[in-house]
Amino acid sequence: MEFIKEFFWDIEAKEITERKWNARRAVRALVRDGDKIGVLKSTKYDFYKCLPGGGVDENENLITALRREIREEVGCEINVADELGMCIEFIGDLNLIQVSYVYVVDKIKDTKQMLTEEEINAGFVLEWHTPKEVFDLVKNAKTTDKRGGQQMLREKTLLEHYLKK
Repeated sequence: MEFIKEFFWDIEAKEITERKWNARRAVRALVRDGDKIGVLKSTKYDFYKCLPGGGVDENENLITALRREIREEVGCEINVADELGMCIEFIGDLNLIQVSYVYVVDKIKDTKQMLTEEEINAGFVLEWHTPKEVFDLVKNAKTTDKRGGQQMLREKTLLEHYLKK
């Protein structure tokens, strides 16, 4: 899988070797339905999660985790079309290294969306927009939440990569 970018949140790159880190693998997807892609908008914190996904459970492979996360967050079954790439986030205030494996998928069938309590409390709603519209939404949003801002920068970078392909 192609490496896209490293992100440093609340830490300088030179500090990486001075820390004891926890690691988390995650999967994300750009979910296409025709010419639109699915985005989750946090109505509480005013940010967009244009690459739904989340953590890979222990003993779970990436594609199984991807299908589960998309079923939960978007409420659909998918066909994996392509690998977009991967990114690494060094999250200093959490002592966490997160590696995200990102895919391009096509929606093939609706199911029931099953958001977590945290996602419900953040006011997540599913919207469908063209990739250019999503890029503009992410680029212009003024999040009120630090984590949301970090996620949106990651999402913007990955979406730019998709649009260039």
